[in-house]
Amino acid sequence: MTQLTRQTIATHGVRNVWLAIVDPFTGKVVVGDDGLSETGFTGVDGVEQGVTQANITALMEKGVAEYAGDVKKRMNHGASSPEVAFNVMDLQADTYHKVLGMQKVGAGWVQSTNLPHVAMIIGSMGYDGHMSYDAFANGEMIVPTINHKTDTNNQSESAPAFTYDALDPISDDQFLDNDGAQHVYKYFDAGDSDFSLQAMFDEVFPGNTAGGTTPVSNVTINVHYQDDDGKDVNGLSDTSVTGKTGDGYTIPTPTETGYTYEKATVALTGTFTTSQNVVVTYKKNA
Repeated sequence: MTQLTRQTIATHGVRNVWLAIVDPFTGKVVVGDDGLSETGFTGVDGVEQGVTQANITALMEKGVAEYAGDVKKRMNHGASSPEVAFNVMDLQADTYHKVLGMQKVGAGWVQSTNLPHVAMIIGSMGYDGHMSYDAFANGEMIVPTINHKTDTNNQSESAPAFTYDALDPISDDQFLDNDGAQHVYKYFDAGDSDFSLQAMFDEVFPGNTAGGTTPVSNVTINVHYQDDDGKDVNGLSDTSVTGKTGDGYTIPTPTETGYTYEKATVALTGTFTTSQNVVVTYKKNA
């Protein structure tokens, strides 16, 4: 029997942030040694690396009321000026230097007077089991403060806290609405029937050379089976489902005497996006 999943908006966590350096004249991402990778974009993820939070503010500007005849007649809305504050556990030094426009001079690094243009995608997991993506085709990044504290019986970590100011896309054909107006922000939902991960990368990171692949190609979904009391299901062993990003997956729900499948923490069928742990719950039969 096919399990249907309702498409919703709420998400949890932050699975990854992808970044790319954008050419200020063409709007295309820079690939190779001058960019962030051979494909032109990279994910802030890896061993002991990753994003811990990404907060988007000023996504929409509150309107200013206009009155006539002693009543409110309309609202004027200015251009949005989104800003993203995001912290990382750690990331590659080369990525850090490039997105901030730092230059190696002598034995150390200095800040360039011209900040690079950076495109960004923030990925989070929806409660419906589909990934959601917040995208910006152009912007500038800074690290406004660096805080160091003394170690005690615990290490006092100092990790980068970035501020990203979104700018209008450089290319005239990016992020257009049906009326031809251009926007600084675009939202993608992997639950949409016409969603394609590569199409999203091509739109946000034009000129990338991923060619249908992503920075993380091998994905594993670890599946744990439990009953509605949180105990192991007799006869069912935990398993895993593996594949490549963009491929389809199916979470197995085998039949087991004395139990009936009840629910899972993700959709039973979907598209591989990122490695994760899944809990499948069975109800004990009366």
